[in-house]
Amino acid sequence: MIFTISRKTDLKRTIAVLLDDILQRLVKLENKVDYIVVNASATNTTNGTSGNLVPVTTNKRMNASGSIR
Repeated sequence: MIFTISRKTDLKRTIAVLLDDILQRLVKLENKVDYIVVNASATNTTNGTSGNLVPVTTNKRMNASGSIR
């Protein structure tokens, strides 16, 4: 029975690490998108064009690995 509990614990840790990696990649992607939006808005204001731009969001993410492990 201890061996089974150990396997479940290992599986939970593996899933936690994978989810944390996915979250980090999403945050990096979000930062790149925010950077593009900021640059596009600066370009649009200098060109005199206006449009509906997506507002830049702040990254207030909780570290998933701290709460799962």
